[in-house]
Amino acid sequence: MSQFTDEIVSDRAKKFIEELHTALKERDALKIHELKESRFTDLAQEDVAKPDAVMKHMGYEEDSLVMLLYKELHTRHIYSTKKADEIRIEDRAAAWHNYLALFNKVLECEGDRISFDLPNGWLYDIIDEFVYQLQEYCRYCADRHGPAAKKDSAEEAERLKELERFPKIWDPVTGIKYLQRLIKKSDITVVLTQIKQGKLTAADVLSPGTMHVSRVWGYFAMVGLLRIHVLVGDYYQALKCVANIDFTPEKEGEKIFKKVQACHITILYYAGFAYMMMRRHYDAVRILLQALRSRSLESAQTTNQTVSNIAKMRENCAKLLAMALELAGCRPQMMGDETVAGLLAQRVKSEDREMLKQGNEDSIATFRSLFMQACPRFFTPSSALVDIEVCEAGKNESLFTQLNLFLREVRQQLRLPILRSYLKLYSTITLDKLARTATDNGEADALATEKQSLTRELMCLKHKSRQQSWSQGSPLDGSYKCLSDADFYFDREILHIDADFRRPQANSSYFVSHIETLRNATRGLNPHDIFTKQARAHYS
Repeated sequence: MSQFTDEIVSDRAKKFIEELHTALKERDALKIHELKESRFTDLAQEDVAKPDAVMKHMGYEEDSLVMLLYKELHTRHIYSTKKADEIRIEDRAAAWHNYLALFNKVLECEGDRISFDLPNGWLYDIIDEFVYQLQEYCRYCADRHGPAAKKDSAEEAERLKELERFPKIWDPVTGIKYLQRLIKKSDITVVLTQIKQGKLTAADVLSPGTMHVSRVWGYFAMVGLLRIHVLVGDYYQALKCVANIDFTPEKEGEKIFKKVQACHITILYYAGFAYMMMRRHYDAVRILLQALRSRSLESAQTTNQTVSNIAKMRENCAKLLAMALELAGCRPQMMGDETVAGLLAQRVKSEDREMLKQGNEDSIATFRSLFMQACPRFFTPSSALVDIEVCEAGKNESLFTQLNLFLREVRQQLRLPILRSYLKLYSTITLDKLARTATDNGEADALATEKQSLTRELMCLKHKSRQQSWSQGSPLDGSYKCLSDADFYFDREILHIDADFRRPQANSSYFVSHIETLRNATRGLNPHDIFTKQARAHYS
């Protein structure tokens, strides 16, 4: 465990900061990346000098870029090594002001030419950590005013007084405004339009240059806003924030978000979750499948903590996908890729996947369990000092609100999987016969009740099968289509099932997936080295 020294700055720490300062002056992104990912990690194992001591001994100004970045690393280290209750309010306030100062380095520049450069990974990590600390502070404040807090204890009273000393830190509205300003400053929406038109590429945006930091931060700020709006339950606005980002899987190799692995999994996870909560289950399946199919996420070449976070988020994507597939009324083979079932089998227990299909209270319990495991950590976007009555519900109030909304949708579809399986057995069937098939009780009253119930459930199936599905445009665009694997219509008491209505196999997606797999497997191989000289001589 590292020690936080008050006055002493070790020679290793001095050398690290001096090299960081030199790399920033020379705009050496590769050196900066190596210092952040490797050198600081090693330094953190022994001693991390406090920023005040660094300024005192090394003479750097507080608002200098090297100090702002060092304080960002220092704060990140504090959050990774301490529990929420152990982090001092002064450290939280210092982190808030430090992030705003970093953003102001870009926002206060005239034009879009920035005097410094940073690696894409660090630029994303800054936005990611900013959103994370905003989320954790709101949850921390809600916990202080929540029902679980011991409000009569002296320790808790002291903590409430500490919050009153810094009433304006980590304000969600201010945080959102800063991210919006970064987007506006970068003019990234115009850049993304030019990428769609083929005038620019992702490499042009991510390459080092005077406009690199502004553009990339603007792009990652969109991802940050997506996260914040999902975390507060505003799913429509969340997808609206990434309206200019193209999720088309066929062009995934050209995507900016794919170049930074943590951003790649984050944007797919939150977009897929937003689709699922908006009852656009087929779109949720489409997005979440990208997260599981992408081989670039399987071997992240970053820090161990980042690898762990990516792996955990992919596990969550698999659990969301299992639920979305069941709610969408489609099976893995309908998605045009036989590997989907294998991907789910690796990450979701077979008994859980089977339990989702049972159509009883055990199914609801499984949906609840998977949701609790895979959902993001929601928070209430309010100041603890202004909206105390909101916070008194506790930090998990938002979670239970979203859980109840989700389970209400699940309950509405509870028997639909069973009903859908009956429809696949017939091309024509009367309601009376279907009622007798669906119930074990042959009494007239029971059959009449079951018939009325089936009529309601069939209409519910017809309604739930009609979903908005994306085909082109922004993530919120789409037309309403029947996405079930069994269509039907009524002719008085007779139910006609369209035997010819089956989702066509998406052969293109199947072959594209396998071509991508082959390409990744053979990447870096020299064709001339595949065969030995003897083999080439044999075939010549």
